[in-house]
Amino acid sequence: MTKRWGTLLKLLRVASGMSQEEMGLMMCVDRSFLSRVESDKIEMSLELVAEWTRVCGGRRLIDQVIAQLQSLRRLIDSLSAIDDHQLLQV
Repeated sequence: MTKRWGTLLKLLRVASGMSQEEMGLMMCVDRSFLSRVESDKIEMSLELVAEWTRVCGGRRLIDQVIAQLQSLRRLIDSLSAIDDHQLLQV
């Protein structure tokens, strides 16, 4: 698994409303292991990534996160389309 997966996995866990301890109990792993994964200090197998996703609510949660990221992207794009002249008129 490549770097920066930890941030996405943490986002999934937090969006599901679980603490690292709760997640660890559901996955039968130690909280410190989850902390190391989320900070990209260790890599996870694809099997564990799949289990992580299942525990966090699976596809529904991923779809919600993607929708939120797309909304943010549209907002950023619309803000970056405003030129300095338009800002001075406001």
